[in-house]
Amino acid sequence: MIVRSLRAENLLKYRHLDLPEVPARGLIGITGENESGKSSIGEAICFALFGRTFAVTGDEPAKLVRWGESRCSVRLGFTGSDGQDYEIRRFLDRDGNQGARLSRAGEPDAPLAKGLATVAEAMERRLGFDFDEYIESFYLAQREITAPHPHSEAVRIMAGVAPLERTRASLEAEIGREADAILDVEGRIADVDRQMQEQGYDPERMQRDATRLEGSRALQGRIDEVAEGLRDAVERFTGARRRIASLKSRTRRAGILGLLFILLGAIGVGAWALSTWTPDTPVAGALRGLLTGMPIDVLGYGGAGALILGALLLLRRLLLGSRLAGARADDAGLRAALDALDALEADLPGEIQTGLAPSADDPGDDSGRRVRLLEGLAGGDLDAFVVQQFVARQLERLSALRGLVEAAAAEVEKDLIGQGERKEGYDKLAAMAEAFRQQIGDHRQRIRVRESARELLTGAAREASHRFNHNLRGLVGKTLPLFTQGRYEHLRIDDNLEVQVFSAEKRDFMDLEEVSSGTQRQIMLALRLALSQELVNRVVKGPQFLFLDEPFAFFDEARTRSALEALPRLSGEMYQIWLVAQELPEDAGFALRVRCRRGGAELSLNI
Repeated sequence: MIVRSLRAENLLKYRHLDLPEVPARGLIGITGENESGKSSIGEAICFALFGRTFAVTGDEPAKLVRWGESRCSVRLGFTGSDGQDYEIRRFLDRDGNQGARLSRAGEPDAPLAKGLATVAEAMERRLGFDFDEYIESFYLAQREITAPHPHSEAVRIMAGVAPLERTRASLEAEIGREADAILDVEGRIADVDRQMQEQGYDPERMQRDATRLEGSRALQGRIDEVAEGLRDAVERFTGARRRIASLKSRTRRAGILGLLFILLGAIGVGAWALSTWTPDTPVAGALRGLLTGMPIDVLGYGGAGALILGALLLLRRLLLGSRLAGARADDAGLRAALDALDALEADLPGEIQTGLAPSADDPGDDSGRRVRLLEGLAGGDLDAFVVQQFVARQLERLSALRGLVEAAAAEVEKDLIGQGERKEGYDKLAAMAEAFRQQIGDHRQRIRVRESARELLTGAAREASHRFNHNLRGLVGKTLPLFTQGRYEHLRIDDNLEVQVFSAEKRDFMDLEEVSSGTQRQIMLALRLALSQELVNRVVKGPQFLFLDEPFAFFDEARTRSALEALPRLSGEMYQIWLVAQELPEDAGFALRVRCRRGGAELSLNI
């Protein structure tokens, strides 16, 4: 940035200040006695650029208004870092009300920006630096020349560290927010865990209930199967008993008749054989007498037929006996059904057996009857009515047993349904807790990423700081010999901008306290100018002005002349250098000289 013109009204010392044309290149000397308004020119430029000055803080701008006046104004023409010409105007009253307007040169009625914030943003884009950077580099106020503070914002920006540190601070804040978020989510997890405990869900109990319910349903099926087996067995047994009675009667009749017919047949055949084969015997004659009028063969045929019929009846008796044995085999089915009943009762759970225990009024003890029943089955003389009564009692007992099992199953199922409802709530809460844990994992992952980025930024900032110090040493190494007539050429600058100068005489580096105060100021001025050059190289990247207020205080004449000769040769970018001093050599080759008077409130130049 290069200053082109400066006009002010009622600003600080001046009622009217007018520098209509300022040379773009060369030294601009401002001289005068103490309190003659020299520094006010620099503060007018600073106020025009930033709305504040080094001497007057931002919370008391009214001090910039000239004593006895109500308002002040300033108008600054300049060339920005983009090479374009602009004009900025600012207005301020004693109540602190301030206005600002930025426009292109010659176009005051077409502002590019209006208002303090908008103008400040637009100015920083066109200048390439802000107030703090300006104060630490291009503007040396009337003060003791000291080394810049290594941790000042301006120096960090010059070093390229500030953006990295801002990003690192942003990452630190994000890490803190992520850590707070983890604490918040952990609190939510604790709350969900408490709710899960309050659900009363017991997975082991639910598994036991499910197993018990499955067992109860299997037992009900087994009871139904045993009852059905008893009904079928007693039905078959009763039918078999009726068939056995009929078969016994028919078997007896067939046996008796068969034996009778065989006896009669044997008699008939025997009589026929006697009459036929021994006709002369008295017995044969008697038979023939009895069979008067009948042929003897009738007796043989009749006897043979009786034998055949008797044999058939005996064969039928055998067949009926086989059917009787088959009917008696149904007793085994009843015995198997009773065995299945015994096995069922033996496998009953203890609480069911307790529920089936006979009372004092109705002992219901069928063990004796069952023994007699089995003995009757073994003897084959068991009455069907006795069996029916016994089985009826067993069926009643099985019905009661099934009722107990159903009731127990209903209680288990009810508890299982309750557990299922609790499990549903528990699972929802568990899913919430898992989602929260996933959030914690995400937060921790983001923290790890940001911690890694923070470490990288720390390393990058350290590297940028080292590189900045290295560049600064190089720039000072070019400037310092010009200021010290070659007596000092090398500086050593650490990360805290602590400076040591190399002495050719001592062949070692010395602390600044070991050199004269004039040399110290020369070294500090060289360091400040090196910082300015670094800022130009980094952000401005174009022509730039410097405003040095009393840079040669406590310099002797030789040092002052040496500095004046060196300043125009410092940099190819430092086109315009403003110098404020009580006196400056007349032959120093100034492009413009401005002389201030202690009692004057008007300063106007017509170049």
